[in-house]
Amino acid sequence: MRHTRRNKPIPRDRGLRPPSISPRSARRLALALLWAGTFVGLAYGLHRLDAFAAEAADGAPWTPQFPNVPGTIPDWIPIEVADAVGLCEGGALCAMSINDPLLCEAIGTAVRSSPWVAKVERVTKQPDAVNIYASFRTFLTFVVYKGKGYLVDEEGFRLPREETESRLPAYEMILLEGVQEPPPPYGQAWEGEAVKGGLQLVKLLQNDCPPGPRAFIKAVDVSNYGGRKNPRDGWLSIRTVHARTKIQWGYPPGEEYLTEASAQKKLAYIQLAFSRYGEFPDGKIFDVRDRRDLQVSNAP
Repeated sequence: MRHTRRNKPIPRDRGLRPPSISPRSARRLALALLWAGTFVGLAYGLHRLDAFAAEAADGAPWTPQFPNVPGTIPDWIPIEVADAVGLCEGGALCAMSINDPLLCEAIGTAVRSSPWVAKVERVTKQPDAVNIYASFRTFLTFVVYKGKGYLVDEEGFRLPREETESRLPAYEMILLEGVQEPPPPYGQAWEGEAVKGGLQLVKLLQNDCPPGPRAFIKAVDVSNYGGRKNPRDGWLSIRTVHARTKIQWGYPPGEEYLTEASAQKKLAYIQLAFSRYGEFPDGKIFDVRDRRDLQVSNAP
């Protein structure tokens, strides 16, 4: 008797069955997905906000400031520096963004190039301003050379002003005359010991000379510095408003070395001469070098 083989049913592939999940797990999964989407959206929003703020700041105006300028520096000097280097409205530096990483370096380099600036200490930024900490030079007088006056500070650094000699009296300064060395470029010091010594005397007269005689003093003359024209005359002399009247000063202030009267005693002699004669009359030579007394003689 033959037996017939029965076909066995094919078992189902349990690996292909969809996973079963409980309602509680489904709620947890939905909540996690919701929180993840919230954080992704928040991060993207903050990124766009930062980009928008940066774009807005790029076009925002900012102001250059010199916060540590002493009261001895005239207000117009920092303004002139800002205008000359492109920090005023319409200037090249003002067109740069406050967010530009090279802004402070560019401003420091530009300001440092000005003859009015002795030193740039640092440049810092605020959201709407740039602070420039710099030391400024200020003018002392004009050095007269071949019919023109060149503005300098007390150390002889040349500053951005030139005038014809005929216009110099309007400035009411004690000028420096008799200089042989030519003028240097802007921002550089005038060469020669005569200029240095003469400027020391100009500064002393402008600061310490009594107002009476000061009004009659016109210039300091260095043409005989070192005794190069006449060894018997003073290295420095003072020219008054009268062409034939001068004051034989001598060595620069502080360099008398006990061979001449001190600078303060010379100033006292000048006041004595002014008081004795009422002014400095034309045709007189006042020699203040002697340590014992004022010497007065007639001009040749």
